[in-house]
Amino acid sequence: MVIIKFYRLLMLLIIIFDSNLSYSIIEFSGLFGYSKKNYGENKQNNMVERSYSLGAAFYFSNYTAFELGFSQYEDIVTTNDRVTLATDLFITSVQNRVINQIYSLSLKQMLAPKGAILVPYVSLGYAKRMSEGETDYTYSSIGQELIVTVMDGKKTQDSVTASFGLSLQMTKVISITGSVRTVFEFFEMNQAKDYLIYQFGLSWWIH
Repeated sequence: MVIIKFYRLLMLLIIIFDSNLSYSIIEFSGLFGYSKKNYGENKQNNMVERSYSLGAAFYFSNYTAFELGFSQYEDIVTTNDRVTLATDLFITSVQNRVINQIYSLSLKQMLAPKGAILVPYVSLGYAKRMSEGETDYTYSSIGQELIVTVMDGKKTQDSVTASFGLSLQMTKVISITGSVRTVFEFFEMNQAKDYLIYQFGLSWWIH
C-alpha cells in the first residue's frame, strides 16, 4: 500500500510540474552493498552488513527528476564469547539481526549532462523507515545446547533521506553507479553520519 501511494503521488507531481511529458526520461537503478568485519581476540566475532536498493527516477527536465525508491538494509552481529551464568551453564553465542525497509520519494539532481562519461548526482527527500529485529541466545549445559530467540517490536519512523552518487557511462543507456546514502530522523542532523550506506550497481535509461 505504501509503494502504491508513493507511485500515485509521483505521477501527480510529474503532471503538475510538467504538462508536456513527450521528452521525459525514466532511469531505473539497482544497487547492492556488502561488508563483513571480524573482531575479538581470536577474530571469533563478526559483523555483517548487506543491502540492496531499487529506484525509478522520472525526469521532468534535463537534470532533475522525482525518484521513487525502495531499500532494505540488514545488520547481523554475531558474538561467540563464552559467558558463564552458573555451574555448567553458559551462553556460547549471541546473534542480533536488524532489518530496515525504507520507502522513499526524493528530488534527484544530476550535476552533469546525461551524455557525460562521469555524472555526479545528489538527492534529498522523504523516507518511511520500518525496522524490526531479533536476537538468538545460544545456551550450553552439560553438552546440550538451547537457542532462545527474543523478538524486537516493529518500529516505523518518518525520516529524511539524502545521497550522493557517481555514474560511469558504459553505453548510451547503461551506467555503473556508486553511491553513499544516509537516512535520519526529521530535525536530527547529527544522526546523518551514523547511518551511512555504501552501494554499487547498475542504472539504465528508458526514453
